[in-house]
Amino acid sequence: RQRMSCQDTPGWSNPYERTCEDYASEWCDGAGFVVGQEWAGGEDYNYPERACCACGKCRDTREWANQFGKACTDYEAEGLCRDGEVTPGQEWTVGPAFNFPEQHCCVCGGEGEG
Repeated sequence: RQRMSCQDTPGWSNPYERTCEDYASEWCDGAGFVVGQEWAGGEDYNYPERACCACGKCRDTREWANQFGKACTDYEAEGLCRDGEVTPGQEWTVGPAFNFPEQHCCVCGGEGEG
């Protein structure tokens, strides 16, 4: 599958004012955390793995859409998915009948590139 290039979340930092650039040079290797540096992620550090490409931030499948022309951005904007999960009650909008947004869209829990 083709993937979009990743962009760090603008303005992100951890509680210690470390940025994605800092993470890229110290704790992450472009695909996730450097072995032994996993401690620098998660809730205590404001989830750099969700914000920084070097730490494994998810990327939607490039040019993916379902048969109705809905892209990953539409799934988020219309509230069909949020925070990496299908919104409760919207399960009917995923699966084979809708070209598997849960596999292609980060907002729906897709695996992404990271």
